[in-house]
Amino acid sequence: MQNFQTKSALILALTASVMISGCTKTPTVDPAAAAKATNDKIEAATQTTAADGTLNAEQLFAKVSGGVVLVKNPQASSLGSGVEIAKNTFVTNCHVLMGGQRYFIKRKNREVPAQLMAGDVDRDVCILEADDGQSAPVQTRSASTVRVGENVFAIGNPQGLEQTLSQGIVSALRGNDGGKELPYIQTTAPISQGSSGGGLFDAQGRLIGIPSFMSKDGQNLNFAAPIDWALDVQARKTRNYASRNPQSATVQPASPMNDDAAPTSGADQYHARGLELIKQGLPRMAVNYLSRAVAMEPNNAAYMTDLGFAYLRVGDLQASLNALSSSLRMDDRQARAWILMAEALSYSGEQALAVESVERAIENSPDPNAAVQGLTQVANNPQVPRAWRATLVAALNGLGASGGGF
Repeated sequence: MQNFQTKSALILALTASVMISGCTKTPTVDPAAAAKATNDKIEAATQTTAADGTLNAEQLFAKVSGGVVLVKNPQASSLGSGVEIAKNTFVTNCHVLMGGQRYFIKRKNREVPAQLMAGDVDRDVCILEADDGQSAPVQTRSASTVRVGENVFAIGNPQGLEQTLSQGIVSALRGNDGGKELPYIQTTAPISQGSSGGGLFDAQGRLIGIPSFMSKDGQNLNFAAPIDWALDVQARKTRNYASRNPQSATVQPASPMNDDAAPTSGADQYHARGLELIKQGLPRMAVNYLSRAVAMEPNNAAYMTDLGFAYLRVGDLQASLNALSSSLRMDDRQARAWILMAEALSYSGEQALAVESVERAIENSPDPNAAVQGLTQVANNPQVPRAWRATLVAALNGLGASGGGF
């Protein structure tokens, strides 16, 4: 507003001057000089940083792009991105390094070996160290302060196209782990394969997230892990961390993948990892992986059902019901989804709806008789929560499927 008022006052003053001088003589104006003066003012305005430190795209790129590198994993024929968060210390996604033993970073046409120092595979955040003599660490900002609607910029190497800048907004903050974890940052800033591990920056050039995955079936559905995880990774030395020996450091999942899943894409790998974590009794961690799979393939009913299963085991009944409802809207012939829906409804006190869901499950089972027998065994198990047992008893008795003994 101040600039507008200043410009308005200047225009009025010049107008008054011309009017007064016009009574005596017409001023001589050099069109070329006037045009140059105008262009100089415009250029100066575009190069001026706002009082709050906000940068335009050109300024931001000039400030932080030197800290973004290309990450190479030759053994896996994989390319990704990385960001320097401290001198000679780079953050990237662990999936960029998956299956490799020797890594490299490339910046300004110089390529040097990188050593894997630490990694949290479950959060998909890994730390590399390398010295290429061009250190340019970026500033960071906690993702806990990020708000929906902020302007953001992504810099990475999509498809190996180095130093690519894209712009967007924070479109959502996607919570996970029952609210105990910082949320993923959903953004409209375009990213592609190869952008993983790069930087998502706020309008002041501070690193807030690490682009990690995207939905291939949606438009501008991109997700970044909060930078806080990278800053925290050194302190969280668990069995999921990678070896410090550069000759043998190999990023692997924290536990074997489900062989039956036959992963062929990122979504398949996230899904398989999520199921494995549920089997291990780690549903909160599983929610993270299954959420990524669903984000990448939102129309995959099986993925959505398994996400509902993970939420159910966490105890987030509303999230479970939402996921299962979405899955059944895609395909209402899923017996397993109906069973899980019945269980969630029974814990929520919706007994009548839970009974109907059990009936739908039996109707849609490939072998209804086997389904009845299996559910009867569950109903007779004293270790099963009482609410769920009561639902099964009511549903099976209503179907005339049991001879008693409940």
